[in-house]
Amino acid sequence: MQSKTTGIAWPGETEASRSLSDYKRLLFRLRYIFGYRTIAFQAAMTAPSYELASPILYSVSKKLRVKHLIGMYADGRPKLSVAMTMLKIHPWIFYCFVRRFNHH
Repeated sequence: MQSKTTGIAWPGETEASRSLSDYKRLLFRLRYIFGYRTIAFQAAMTAPSYELASPILYSVSKKLRVKHLIGMYADGRPKLSVAMTMLKIHPWIFYCFVRRFNHH
C-alpha cells in the first residue's frame, strides 16, 4: 500500500499493520516525555523562586503516575525517569536538582 502523503509504498506496511499500541506509544511520548518534561523543566529553570514555580510543578507532579515513570524508563530514557521521579516524590527536590545543574 502506498503512503497517502508521499505515494511511497513502504515494505510490509499496510493500514492494518499499524497497531494501536504504536499510536498509544506516540501519544505517551508527546504527552509525558515531551509535554510534561518541557513544562516542568522550563518552570524550574526560568522561575526566579520556588514559590513561583511550585504551582506548575505540583500540577505536573499530580498528573504523573508510576506507570508513566516506568514507561519513560522502558522507552529508553532512564535519566529522564529519574528526574521525573524526583518531581513525583516532591517538586522541591526536582526544583533544586534542575537549578543546581542549570547553573553549570
